[in-house]
Amino acid sequence: MPNAGFKSNILMGQQVAWDTALKSTEILGHIWEVKSLGIRNRGPKATSTRYKNNPSASGLIEMMFHAEGDLGFDAHAENMGIWLLQAMMGSATPTKWNATPVSVLTAATWAASGAKDSLDTQPSATTPACNPCKLIIAFDTNVPAPQVYTGTVVITGTDQNDLPLTETVTFTAEATKTTAFYFKTVDATGITINMTPVNATDTITITGEKNTYSHVIILGDDILEGMTMEILKGTIPSVAVGMLINNFRFDIGDIIGLTFSMMGKRLWNRYKLGTADANPVTSTTGTSTSGFNRPSTDVFPAWGIRLLIDGGATAVGVASGSLSINNNLRFPVRYRGARTEPKPIRGDNREILFTPSIDYDTVNSDFDAKSMANGSVALQMVCACSPYGGAEYLMTFTLPRAQLQDFPDPEVSDYGEVLQELPFRVIRSAGASTSDELTVTIQNTKATYATIS
Repeated sequence: MPNAGFKSNILMGQQVAWDTALKSTEILGHIWEVKSLGIRNRGPKATSTRYKNNPSASGLIEMMFHAEGDLGFDAHAENMGIWLLQAMMGSATPTKWNATPVSVLTAATWAASGAKDSLDTQPSATTPACNPCKLIIAFDTNVPAPQVYTGTVVITGTDQNDLPLTETVTFTAEATKTTAFYFKTVDATGITINMTPVNATDTITITGEKNTYSHVIILGDDILEGMTMEILKGTIPSVAVGMLINNFRFDIGDIIGLTFSMMGKRLWNRYKLGTADANPVTSTTGTSTSGFNRPSTDVFPAWGIRLLIDGGATAVGVASGSLSINNNLRFPVRYRGARTEPKPIRGDNREILFTPSIDYDTVNSDFDAKSMANGSVALQMVCACSPYGGAEYLMTFTLPRAQLQDFPDPEVSDYGEVLQELPFRVIRSAGASTSDELTVTIQNTKATYATIS
């Protein structure tokens, strides 16, 4: 029976040592759905050229080999940070936004089922802005026991896209519950409480919490230890060890796509992850994925992109473009009694390129003059994902110094708008002791990228 490609996916985890595979219990609890998957062993064999009284080729000789290939993903709102960490060889610092809930409805009493209570404030009228936010509904537990709250609380308002949003929260004897949706505003006429008070003095409090984290990912200069990946091609698994991201590419299309070119120690074909130790074990089926999470359908659309130039207050529209990181890794030449390659080293400078296409008009900067003066430009690209009733997801690329590699004066080739392609090369600050040419900030609901569950 044919092996179907739509069944392909990846499990992965960050290694402690480059040449040691992780156990299945150490793999991050997430299934990565791919758009393209080309990782395989590479190692062409050689033929001796000796003279042997015969014009025919002799047998092939086995040479050193390693794993390499490409992976392609949609840019998911929640979990792409772990891949960006690997691509940037960096580290991340998470900060929770609006950790202290803000009041929406404070200590209101209700007299009968179906009553409405007016709001004290709106979720968006807080500092820092809690917009959008989940709503936390809590009943007063200071009244004499037992406190049994059974019924529903109906909340009507709008989401972050200003679309109508209604959620019915059902209580079955709980004192506190949180909405599944994120609200930007709540109907000013009130919140409907469909339950009878236990006591005449019962109160309800509703607070809003942004419930998102900001992860700041900075570049690192040292080469990481790589990843262990179980790669399922159709239904047949393989285990890749010591996989490092050599090239990363961010492409602006209808959906923002990420492509990673990888290299690593080796691929164990038709193996799955080990359980008792760190060695892969032979199998014709992959590791059980029960309990693993699939990525959400929330991905970054291209319409959510805006570009700021030199700190300008007005965002510039981007027609297309890409941002790439080339870590310029290579395997050192070492013959050491083993067919697998040693850990990669840097073969050249890391290169970061950003090539957006924007309108060629009188509003945007005179980039030909910038190129002529060999000056630098500060850039910030912000990508937003605004799912219905969901959190506000952001992915921000900050490039403090970018220089044009060529004059961007455009050609006119059709009746439509005239666009100029800006071939920027991103550089570190003069005299900087650490790499500062790129910082990525991701806002989502993940508390940390040390683990993903």
